[in-house]
Amino acid sequence: MLRITLAVTISLGILALIAWLGVRETLTPLERDHVENPIYAVGEAIDPSVDLETSKIIIFGPAFWGQYPGARAFSTIAGAERYLIENNKAIDGWAIYQLSGDFALDTYLENGHPHLNKSLVVVRLVKKPGIFRKQDAPPMAPAGP
Repeated sequence: MLRITLAVTISLGILALIAWLGVRETLTPLERDHVENPIYAVGEAIDPSVDLETSKIIIFGPAFWGQYPGARAFSTIAGAERYLIENNKAIDGWAIYQLSGDFALDTYLENGHPHLNKSLVVVRLVKKPGIFRKQDAPPMAPAGP
C-alpha cells in the first residue's frame, strides 16, 4: 500500500511540474512602456464596471509547448472588426481590446495569421460589443416580390 501511495504521489508531482513548465511564462504578462504599433485582440466583453488599469486582465500567449498558439492578434481595429464579422462573433458579448504590447515585437505568424508570442495585459476597451455590427453590416434586401 505504501508503494502505491508513493508511486501515485510521485506521478502527481511530475504531472504538476510538467503543467507548471507548460504555462509558467504564459502566466507572466508583458507590459511595455512604449508602444509604436498597438496590438488589438478580440474577446468576451468585460463588465463595464471593471477598472482595466487595476484589474490586470491577461490575454494569453502560447502555452503547452505550442499546443495553444496564443490569442489571435490584429494590427488594426478594422482587422479585428472584420474577423468578428466574418466569424459571426460580432454580437453582444464580444469586444475589441488594445493590449500592452507592440505588434511588431510581440506577435508571430501561425498558419498565416498573427498570434501573440507572449501574454499581454488589456490596456483599454476599443469597441463595445455589438456596436460595429450595426454600423458595418450590409443593408438587408427588401422581403417579398
